[in-house]
Order: sequence, then structure tokens, then C-alpha cells
Amino acid sequence: MTFIKHKLGADLQPVETGHVIVHNETLGLYESVNAPGFDQRMNDADTDAAVAKLNADSYLGITTWRRPEPWESLTQVKYVDEDVMADRDFYPDMQGAYYWTGQTVPWSTSFVFAVYFDGGSVYDLTRYYRAFCRPVASVPARQ
Repeated sequence: MTFIKHKLGADLQPVETGHVIVHNETLGLYESVNAPGFDQRMNDADTDAAVAKLNADSYLGITTWRRPEPWESLTQVKYVDEDVMADRDFYPDMQGAYYWTGQTVPWSTSFVFAVYFDGGSVYDLTRYYRAFCRPVASVPARQ
């Protein structure tokens, strides 16, 4: 996987901090870092509302923010001997907790898949559970 950190559109070196977005070149995704309103656990409906607000506010000039698919979230997992299974250089705001995805489980509309970043696995959570979310957006195709 190839990742690039951006700070308001400028590429940063891997050791630099203060970035607001990670460009996952392999998947063609922008992954938010410290997005406003996503520093707390939310239920499913509140998460959808927070994503909608990012789009309404055109956060970072992007209006296509969404919740990631489970396989997209799993690319952020880094299996190391730590409490949080993610690369802290790229995701300094990552918690060792559940993170919502955008996929409802096939066996019940009452549950949504979530990635657990304390172990790097996918689970199903009731929509009333309170979890974190890292919104993503597709990188626009180059003209």
C-alpha cells in the first residue's frame, strides 16, 4: 500500500505531522484525519449525520465523504504489538476501538460492520452502539 499525508493540499514527508488527510494511492481514497465532529463515539444515525455535515460544509473542498467499506478500513490495520492496530504516523487520532463502516450486515438491517482497531478484526454492531468513524472519499479521476 502507498500512503501520502497531505496538509491542506501539500504533500508531507512521512515524519511530518499536522496532516488532515491521508491519500491511499493504492485504493484511490482520501482518508480523513482529525475530521471535525469525529473525535467522539457516535451511534449509526449520528455518524451518518456527521458525514452529511462534512459534505454540506465541503470539508477540504470535498463533497463525496462517506463511511468506508470494511475492506477499506482494514487497509489501515497494522499488526504490531501495541494497543492500537494502526500506523500512528498516518493516523495519530486512531483509538483502540470500534470504527463504523458503511456496510449493513447481510443477515439483519439492524446491524452494521465495524472494524475493531484493538485487534484488527471485523465485527457486527447494533446501530445503537457508539463507535468512531474515519470518513473516506474517492480521489477524483485525473483528466
